[in-house]
Amino acid sequence: MSKAERLVVGFDLGGTKMMAGLVDRELKILSRERKKTRSEGGDDDTFTRMVKLIESLLKDNDLRPDGIAGIGIGSPGPLNPVTGVIGNTPNLGWNNFPLRDKMTKAFGVPVGLGNDVDMGTYGEVHFGAAKGGEHVLGVFPGTGIGGGLVIDGRVHFGASGAAAEVGHICLDPNGPRCGCGNRGCLESYASRPVVAARAAAIAMRGDAPALAKEGGTDLKNIRSKA
Repeated sequence: MSKAERLVVGFDLGGTKMMAGLVDRELKILSRERKKTRSEGGDDDTFTRMVKLIESLLKDNDLRPDGIAGIGIGSPGPLNPVTGVIGNTPNLGWNNFPLRDKMTKAFGVPVGLGNDVDMGTYGEVHFGAAKGGEHVLGVFPGTGIGGGLVIDGRVHFGASGAAAEVGHICLDPNGPRCGCGNRGCLESYASRPVVAARAAAIAMRGDAPALAKEGGTDLKNIRSKA
C-alpha cells in the first residue's frame, strides 16, 4: 500500500468504553472495534488496553503499523494538545500521563492527541448536527460531562487547553463530591453514573417496572438509552 493510500486510526477514549476505527482519506469509517476502558479483573491498565485494541483492529484488517499514516486520539481532558500529555483525569486515574509519546513509541507512527469533546464538537461542525455553525458549544454527557467550544469555526482550547469544561462548573459549593475533588460540579449531578444510580434506586423501590426489567438495579446494566 502506497504512502498516499495509507489509512488512519481514530481512537475515542472514554471513562467507560474505548473505540478504535479505521478511516480512509475521505473520512469514511471502514472498520471499528470497541471494549471497556477498564478490565473486569484489573489485569490490564488503560494504556495497555488501548494498544491491544488498536493491534486487534489492524490485525483484523490485515494491516501492520507501517500500513497506517498515523493515529488520532480523542481523550478526556484536561490535556495539552501540544505536548501530548494528559493532565489530571479522575475517570481514568491519570495525572501528567505522556499518552502521545507512549503511543508513538508503541506503533512508530505520528500520533495526534486532542480532548475528546473538542474533537467531537469539531466533527459535528463539519459533518453532523452543527454543520456550518461558526460558534458552537458541544455538551457530551457520559461517564463525565465534557464540553467543547468552536469559535469562528475553530476549536477554542483556552490558555491551559481546558476551555469549556462545563462538567466542572460549580452549581453548589456544598453539593456532592465530584471525581475532580471539588463539590457541587454539574458532573456530580448529571453524569451517567449519577443518573444511573438514581434510576437504580427508583427501580429498587418498584416505581419503574419497565426499567427494572430492562436493566435491573445493577449500575453496569443500566444503559444510557434505557
